[in-house]
Amino acid sequence: MTNDRLYTSRGKQSGGNTTVQKATADPEPVAPIKDIENHPDRTTIQVDAELVDRNVKGLLNKLTTKRFDSISDQIIEWANKSEKENDGRTLIQVIHLVFEKATDEAAWSEMYSRLCRKMMEQISSKVQDDGTKTSEGKPVSGGQLFRKYLLNKCQEDFERGWGAKKATGAVTDAASEEHKEGGDKEVALYSEEYYAAQKAKRQGLGLI
Repeated sequence: MTNDRLYTSRGKQSGGNTTVQKATADPEPVAPIKDIENHPDRTTIQVDAELVDRNVKGLLNKLTTKRFDSISDQIIEWANKSEKENDGRTLIQVIHLVFEKATDEAAWSEMYSRLCRKMMEQISSKVQDDGTKTSEGKPVSGGQLFRKYLLNKCQEDFERGWGAKKATGAVTDAASEEHKEGGDKEVALYSEEYYAAQKAKRQGLGLI
């Protein structure tokens, strides 16, 4: 079983009791971050995006309230690899992975909120985006940069969600009409469009 499959798995919930079966496969260890303070060109150091994606997804699969401290520390360590960059690309990637996981699992919103709060407080001040300036003309960095990126992501998905909401309604209405007219209801309900619309609806509720 791959981490991508594990990333979408979650235990069943019933009533007030929740049973969660978390993935147990350990992600690859976080490589030590090299000292880059004296590096002449931060943009020459590239962080492997696929490696970040695979390991952060694995860590998010293992994140629980009981293991919160140790797992969240490792997620932050991956985000802090953006110390090597001048555009915060790895931090943005980690934020998007956390955001996707959180919006797809609204029942765990409190835990993901804790994670975002901790990330904002502990992101290294050396992480910065030279293209995003403060009112004093300095690059935005650290927790302030994390907060800006996260709010931008929320705004982006919120605006895109209006279109997805219309698409969800259109697909649902089409399935209903087809059923009324004696069409193949199963084909309509299990089409790719139907699943895409339902996913968009679920993530929209998660965003809220």
